[in-house]
Order: sequence, then C-alpha cells, then structure tokens
Amino acid sequence: EMPTETWGAVAFGGGILFDGLSSASGTEPWISDGTAAGTHVLKDVVPGPGSGLQSEIVAGGSTAYFVGGDSWHELWKTDGTEAGTTPILEMSSPYYVLVGQIDGTLYFFAYSADSYRWSLWRSDGTAAGTREVRSLGDGALSRDPVNRPVVSGSRVYFAHGEGDTRLFSSDGTHAGTLPLSLPVPRVDFSAVPGGVAFGWESGVGFTDGTPEGTRSLGTASPRLGRDRAESFVRLGSMILFSGWDADHGYELWRADLEGGGRMFYTVVPCRVVDTRIPEDGPPILDGATREITVAGRCGVPIDAAGVVLNATVAGSTGDGYIEVSPARRGPTGTRSTSFRAGQTRASSMVLGLDPASQGMVSVRLFAPGYADVILDVSGYFR
Repeated sequence: EMPTETWGAVAFGGGILFDGLSSASGTEPWISDGTAAGTHVLKDVVPGPGSGLQSEIVAGGSTAYFVGGDSWHELWKTDGTEAGTTPILEMSSPYYVLVGQIDGTLYFFAYSADSYRWSLWRSDGTAAGTREVRSLGDGALSRDPVNRPVVSGSRVYFAHGEGDTRLFSSDGTHAGTLPLSLPVPRVDFSAVPGGVAFGWESGVGFTDGTPEGTRSLGTASPRLGRDRAESFVRLGSMILFSGWDADHGYELWRADLEGGGRMFYTVVPCRVVDTRIPEDGPPILDGATREITVAGRCGVPIDAAGVVLNATVAGSTGDGYIEVSPARRGPTGTRSTSFRAGQTRASSMVLGLDPASQGMVSVRLFAPGYADVILDVSGYFR
C-alpha cells in the first residue's frame, strides 16, 4: 500500500526518506529508491494503524534521526534499514524541533513542560551522548518558540525571545551559545556560505556567528524588511534575495557584503547615450575619450556608488575594443567590449562611481577609425 500523504522528504543513502501516512500503518518513516517496488515503510515504529512518527526526518551522512515511538517522546535513529532503525532514548519533552547535523552530531531543541524552557540539545546517536547544551532562559521569555533554526558550517543559528526577538548562534557548547548583536523580528533567515543572511526591521543583515561579525547590510527601501525579505543566497560577496515593497512588488534584490552595506536597485532599462543619433554624436574616434554623465539620469540618483551598464559597439571601421571606466581616470587596459570591423557587439559590466568621477563614466576607443557606442543602464548601487 502506498501512502496517501507524504511530506518532509530528505536525500539519504542514494534514495530518500520521508514521512508517509497510510491507513494500514498511520504516519511512519518511509524509504524510496525512486521505484514503486523500492518504496515502502522503513519501520512500523508503532505496529498497526497507530502513528509512530512525530517529527520530520533529519538526515546527514550515514544516519538519520526522528522523534516518535509509542509515547511520541522518543528520539530515534536509522541507517536506512529496518533492523538499524532503533530508539536512542525517551525524553520528557512534549515538543521537539530537529535542526540538523554537524560532523555527525545531531542538534535539536526540546521544550520542558516542567520548567517552561526551550533548550538546545546535541546527540551522537547514543543515550550517553545525548545531552543538553544550554537552556534558553526562564519564565515567559522561554515559552516563546524557537524560530527557524538552521545549520550553517559548524554552527547552529536560531531566533528566540518574546518581544525583543534575537538571533542566536551556537558552536555546540554552553559557553558558545550566545545572542548576537542585532534584534531580529520573526522573519526568514537562510544558511549561506560563511554564516546566515536574514531580514530584519532595518533591511537585511548577515552574521558569521559572532557578535562582532553580525551587521546590517543596509536598507534597500524604507518599506523593505521584516517579512518582506526572504530566500537568501550568497554568490561571492553578494547576498541575493527576494524582496517586496510597494514601488516594485516582488523583485530580486542584492546586498554587498564587502561594500559597506550598499544595496542594489533595479531600474527600467534606460539608454544613457547613443552616438548614432545627432544629439549624442558624433562617433568616438580612435584614441579619443568621451565622458558621459550617468548619475542623475534614468532613475540613477546623484549619490549612486555604482551602476550596472550594457555597452554596445556598432558601425566600427576597424578591429579593436572600448574601455569603459569611472571618469577622470587614466586608461586601465581593460577590454570592456571587443569587436571586429562592422560588428555589433555588447557586454554587461558593473562600474563604481567614486566622488572623483562626479557621476560620469569614460568611454575610450582603441580601434582604427571610429565607432558608435550605446550605453544602457539597468541598475545602481547606493
């Protein structure tokens, strides 16, 4: 019998483990190798129609974990076989949040109905090696649930607190489980290389798991933040995320980890210059430099720190290239767009606009004769 409902699938051992519900066995752990014949209940933890699985499954390496059993308070482990699916120990907590594994060690949160506390726990898969790392406060503060815990690198991150919700980081020790420096409303945060990126009331932020490494990356919009920034991905020094504000709706946004918290803003693609038309001409001659004002035009503010441009060359009389750079600088030898005689070629680039450039970019032609140049702007940094 196949399950009527499934959820929480995780990759494991060349296949998947998942929570499955069927009339014959209730909710139990299932395993599949991607075929009908290879899809079955891994173990009927509570034999018969009763359910033996209380949590989603957390997998890592050669071991996966879940909470269930007759009491629904037992921590279990599995190696992907029925015989290797066994209980570790029974705990007194009525509520659990399994987070993930770090180097084979499971991290999870358990709530005590006696002390009204959430606590962070760790387990090496044995009863003796399952222990509390740190309790998260007393009284009303600790009744608040643990929000959106994730594992990134060698640390566990989570938000916790009542009213003044804060972001915490743990290295798996009591002393190393600490609140970080920014208060964080209950919003989305994502594990990214090097730490966690998150949305908060002042925009977006990033932390490497230390108080000194926790910082705001700036505000992309006065109305962007809290639950309006989510699904963070890191690409090099960039944090990309989905964000919403009243001016743009949902769009892809960008924050710069290395640029002092500058944010990327899109604009409707706009033509800054086209030397083919009389008001922007004439074409640029070999060895000549044309300075073109970008800031203050096409929706780019006068104080923009950088722009995203598309540079097109057309009607060239010889082979060569153009160099596009911030104005008031000498040639750098960078080939922004290369071309052959008569070709129309385009390339995209990101350019900084420092105070010395006065919001302008320079276009230099290195080709015999002349060529027309078209510049379009699609976004800016500020």
